[in-house]
Amino acid sequence: TAVISFGGDVASPYDGYWFYGIHSAELCICLCGEDYLYVDSYKNGDSVISLVKYSDHSCVIVTNPRNADLHITITGQEGSCHKFLPLNYQSVGPAEFMEMIEKKELPRPLSHYVAATRLVNDIIASYEKEAER
Repeated sequence: TAVISFGGDVASPYDGYWFYGIHSAELCICLCGEDYLYVDSYKNGDSVISLVKYSDHSCVIVTNPRNADLHITITGQEGSCHKFLPLNYQSVGPAEFMEMIEKKELPRPLSHYVAATRLVNDIIASYEKEAER
């Protein structure tokens, strides 16, 4: 099981959850794969908690607009590993973009971006459906 705790704001003026939520989705896809089976999400105040279920593992994504850093915990049969990463996507993103321009190729397969976009869409659809109940 992977747990990703990161920033994300459903009330962001920059198209809501999409603005920062996509970063959590991309991390989930990188760590756990593109082939998730379903997503179950709900809002708790301004936090969004999502269970992304795979055939033999899962990922929990917890986003909150006040999360200033990234925490990732992976738990398996051999134990757990926790990583704390201060946010630095402001420098990583532009560097990756420049490398992409120079090489004229995507940093990751197109399917990665499609899966991450689908995951954010599924997270939003799930918490909106949950809110209707």
